[in-house]
Amino acid sequence: MSSGLVRPNFSWRLKCILTLWHRSFKDTAKALHRVFTLDPAPQGIPQDVQESIESFFLKHEEIRTHDTQRIHEELQGIYKEYVASNRAKIGLFLQVLCLVRPAILDKSRLEEWWTVAMRDAVTHSDALDLEIKSATDFMMRVLDFDKDGDQAVSASQAHISKHFTGLLLKSYIKSTQDIKDDSNAESTRENARAARCLEELAVRLGERKPEVRNNALVQGLADEPQILLPTLNLFIVDKSTRLQAFRLLGSLLLKSPPHLGNVAGPIFENILKCLMIDTCFTSISLALVVLIMFMPHLPALMTMAQKTSEKKLNVRQRKTPSWPKLSSPLDTPDKMPDLRPLFTFLYGLYPINFTIFIRNARKYLKSVDFPRADELDADKACIQKYSEHFRRAAYAAPPLLDSVRCRRGTIEQALGQS
Repeated sequence: MSSGLVRPNFSWRLKCILTLWHRSFKDTAKALHRVFTLDPAPQGIPQDVQESIESFFLKHEEIRTHDTQRIHEELQGIYKEYVASNRAKIGLFLQVLCLVRPAILDKSRLEEWWTVAMRDAVTHSDALDLEIKSATDFMMRVLDFDKDGDQAVSASQAHISKHFTGLLLKSYIKSTQDIKDDSNAESTRENARAARCLEELAVRLGERKPEVRNNALVQGLADEPQILLPTLNLFIVDKSTRLQAFRLLGSLLLKSPPHLGNVAGPIFENILKCLMIDTCFTSISLALVVLIMFMPHLPALMTMAQKTSEKKLNVRQRKTPSWPKLSSPLDTPDKMPDLRPLFTFLYGLYPINFTIFIRNARKYLKSVDFPRADELDADKACIQKYSEHFRRAAYAAPPLLDSVRCRRGTIEQALGQS
């Protein structure tokens, strides 16, 4: 058969497909308009309308990417006509955004609706719990992305996720800063609620287990299977946001997601830098807290950090060009970081190792092949002197701390099991 007969056949098929798509889209748009004209507005999307939207995307999965502009314009029209002047319908509109999120692919369009969710729900003083939940559900769908889908699409979504993760953390930092700076009690409560909401959203994102990628999704993101922690690390490095970033990290660690040890290497190294270089009491205290919370996740990573930290930091120096030192006005001369929790935790988790380190730090470091252990400034007498009152407060196994009463075989066996 000649090719001249094929083209009309193809054109006719394409015309039929497009006609069905536009008819289906038009019916779905009409159904949405009918819902928003109801007064009072329903608390949720009616079942038939929800099924219509879901069916539309299932039927037109391959075509929807070419008509996102039309869907976006329809959403804009609904928002301006029914929602902008009527707060009672914002919750319903946010639920619609959740359903149509797969059709909103452009970053600028997503930013428009991200702003609506933030302004009209998350940070709004009159927002209801259901509205905030709908807003955070939509924001989570923006932050999340499918790593198992088409490689080009996943790469674009990964960049979008990284961009909006940065926006999320910036909003969290701002809300926590506003709490400190605002003297108005009502405004303080609003900012505290927004900060709590954004913190919960960030923790949800951080709990996502990174999946192993068979192929690099995108240049520059191939080594970042978890979007939140690499972005949060940037805020830890920045001394103006370090305190808030440490607090958010602590909230994530409270959930104890088991994958943290696989993705938190740079953050762990920066915690050590903070403890060695910063002089801000608050910064050091927060770093100690997150260090303690990190340790159950990092048995293997701690060994790796031990071998690499010497290359990046000389413990005898108090300055490094790569780490902005934080010494803020928050410091008070009569306060020092409380080391008791760290001492108790280390002693409880690694009693034999920690005890031997206190007795003879250099000898212990050499036994674990710590780089250039002979050159480290580890004064045995000084360590024992300043740890004395901590050791006296540890009653779990006094013989380990007071004198060498354990047989050598017992210590070696304990070390082999630790």
